[in-house]
Amino acid sequence: SSAASDVYKRQAISFASENTNVASELANEFIARGLHVFYSDKSQSELWGTNLHEYLSDVYREKAKYCVVLFSEDYVRQDKVYTKLEMNNALKRHNESSHEYLLPIRLDDYDPQEVLPWVAYIDARKYSTKEIADLLLEKIRGTLVLPLREDKCYDAIEIEDKLLNNLMS
Repeated sequence: SSAASDVYKRQAISFASENTNVASELANEFIARGLHVFYSDKSQSELWGTNLHEYLSDVYREKAKYCVVLFSEDYVRQDKVYTKLEMNNALKRHNESSHEYLLPIRLDDYDPQEVLPWVAYIDARKYSTKEIADLLLEKIRGTLVLPLREDKCYDAIEIEDKLLNNLMS
């Protein structure tokens, strides 16, 4: 769908409705740092009237640059239809991706490694939302890929421009 293509290069946040406050704080911190965020509560006009199964599958499997997952006891409950849909699509992408796509955050005693063995996570009980947003920004900056050029090396201005474009797109 064309609306889903607009979320390309956004950071997607997957969370249980019980964790909306944390998700909202994180989304606001990401936005304050100039990052584009797909966060369902901030995307109501995009979501309105769409086939949510298709739209969310597209966002979490194809369009997002990173998927920040807020793991909690509520997130993994059996009756959570949307968290399952988002996680299933994010896992498909994660398994096909050449870079880290899933960025788990632990909110409570539930261990994200039960779903994502060997994947490092951030424990939100030890970091503020501001610190987590800074870590995401650092992660994004660290994964800039410049195409090889035979004619010459990149100069500092070109690299800075590419970094800025990468952050703003």
